[in-house]
Amino acid sequence: MIGLCTDSNSQITPELARRYDVEVVPLTVTIDGEALLEGVDIDADGFWARSAAGFTTISTSAPSPGQFASAYEALARRGATEVLSVHVSAEVSSTIEAARVGAGSAPVEVTVVDSGTASFGVSFALWEAAEALRCGAGVHAAAEIAASTGASTGNVFVLASMHLARRGGRL
Repeated sequence: MIGLCTDSNSQITPELARRYDVEVVPLTVTIDGEALLEGVDIDADGFWARSAAGFTTISTSAPSPGQFASAYEALARRGATEVLSVHVSAEVSSTIEAARVGAGSAPVEVTVVDSGTASFGVSFALWEAAEALRCGAGVHAAAEIAASTGASTGNVFVLASMHLARRGGRL
């Protein structure tokens, strides 16, 4: 069995994560010095509630290699003999490097894919790869599908407020 992994930047829906038994590794969102795991300690509604209440500083950071190693171990315990790990673009995050380092201590072979995209585009790439696996593709063919899907997926982001991008250091 080929296990699937992604990061919380993918914004994968709970339904898709359940359908494909995806292990989701959370990024850290730090708000006014409080570190919160995305999708675990804070969700989108919680973020926007804090935003409405006002905060001074916000930043995000990639998961640690250890978090990825733990995710790969969890997939192996569930029967995965290989893992396909699809993540947010290296151009915008160090997540992919952490996944690669974490793969070095995994109990099974891990193929890490830089989707070349962000947000739900990452989920879309993983979704296409998961469907290919269901149809009998091997891990390397599915990885190629994920990479090509990510490369051909466009993202448009609309900021509700420029101050969040400034506070987070993106501008």
